Amino acid sequence: MKPRGPRQTICDEPGGSPRNPYCGGKLKSVTTLDPEAALEAGKGQEVFRCQICGTLYSEVSPYAPAGR
Repeated sequence: MKPRGPRQTICDEPGGSPRNPYCGGKLKSVTTLDPEAALEAGKGQEVFRCQICGTLYSEVSPYAPAGR
């Protein structure tokens, strides 16, 4: 699970070719998650999934300092 940047709407996962340096798939909100992914995201966090590669993004970074 990756943290989603401010106003990020496309996937920034690295691609495999020089012609396509990143995935570029649209991020859509996920309504149901498996229990492991829900635990990793944290309680009450919105989760997004890339429509192309399936990478999960969390609304707030778990590594961000508290209070920001």
